[in-house]
Order: sequence, then C-alpha cells, then structure tokens
Amino acid sequence: MSGLLNITAGYGAGGGAVLGGVLRCLAALLAYIIPALIILLPLRFFTKLPPFIFRKLLHIVAFSCVTLTILAAESWQSASLSALTVAAVAYPLLKAFENRPWFPGLFVEKEPGEIVKSMLMLFLTFAVLIAVCWGVFGRP
Repeated sequence: MSGLLNITAGYGAGGGAVLGGVLRCLAALLAYIIPALIILLPLRFFTKLPPFIFRKLLHIVAFSCVTLTILAAESWQSASLSALTVAAVAYPLLKAFENRPWFPGLFVEKEPGEIVKSMLMLFLTFAVLIAVCWGVFGRP
C-alpha cells in the first residue's frame, strides 16, 4: 500500500514514467472518443435514431473508456491520473458550453446540467475505482 501513497514509486524522483503513462492513456482515450463522436453525432442528426437509443450509445462509449484506460496504462497511477485529468479538463469545458443554445440539442439530457455532472462523476469514479482495485488490491 506504500505505492498508493507515493505516486512516483518505482519511477524515480521525477515520476516521468507516470507522466508518460498518463499521456499514453489520454492519447488512447482521444483516439477512441473522437471517432466515436464522429460516428454518433451524425447518426443523431441525420437519421431517425430515437433519442433514447442515442443516449444509450453514448453510455456505451463513456463506460467503455475505463477499459481502454486500463489497457493503455502500465501502472494504476497513470490510469487513475488520466481519468482525473479528463474530469479536470472536461468539466470546465462542458460547463462553459452548457448554457449555449445549441448544447442541449447536441446530447440528450433528461435535465439541464446532466451531461456536465455525469461526466464529472463518471471520470472521478473511474479514478477512484482504478486506485482502489489496482492500486490497493493489485487487480486492474
């Protein structure tokens, strides 16, 4: 459990391997999420796909991100920090756009602010689960 407290454990004083791992995880996430959105958003606007189906497809993409993060990571620190980074970057971006008139139509929201809150909770939960399951219990 000492590795849980020392984020640079086994990586030297600079923790460069963790940073490289975080960048690798983020690159893998972007390589997954961007094409998924490029496919899903036109489906939303150019087909008669019911909103609840589109919403479920977004859920599949969002929840499968944790698997990709774990597969791309060499350590639990990299995986957990990449999830925290996504939350830290996505929250202010989504918050800045949520009051724009086009934003509610882009995604299917049951209530205003749901996308922002859900994305924040999702990636924070991923970070905690990765840290506990892989960091404490040793099982990715």
